[in-house]
Amino acid sequence: MSEKVPPTDEEKPPGFLSQLSSAGVAMYALLVLSFAAAGILCAMGSMFAMIKGAATPHLGLVSGAQVEPWRLAELRRLELLGGAVSPDLYYDNSRNNNGASGCLVTKGRLLNWSGNGASHTEVALPGSTAVLENARGGPVVHIKGPNGSAECAFFPGEDAQRFVDMLQAEARRK
Repeated sequence: MSEKVPPTDEEKPPGFLSQLSSAGVAMYALLVLSFAAAGILCAMGSMFAMIKGAATPHLGLVSGAQVEPWRLAELRRLELLGGAVSPDLYYDNSRNNNGASGCLVTKGRLLNWSGNGASHTEVALPGSTAVLENARGGPVVHIKGPNGSAECAFFPGEDAQRFVDMLQAEARRK
């Protein structure tokens, strides 16, 4: 009887791993391409956010003469602000810097609005008091007047103290 000779490596059928070697290269290529696509998408998103942020810088506390008309249009439509009236002070405290909420001072009164004017509070300034409180989310100015009270929330690092000083000066006028 003749003994069987084991097949040589060249005679053996290809193993499981050798069959997957071409699939491994393809999977590696897909992994590299997915990282490249994710990088491109992140770069485009960052660029879009940077351009949008540069287009509408946050105003902070400004004179009413510096406010763009579109910011006051909704307040005028709701008749909270007269058509020809320009506010003495204007502060937009909306997160998107779109005029959806804020505080303004005009003709001896403070107007605090939110929800594009859907809810608002008016306080007469003569005889009122303004107090600054450093809250967790940023400074908050509390105004208490003869006909009610209101709050104006500021972003951290903004001109809340200047706003209080101006309100107190307005309150001393009678």
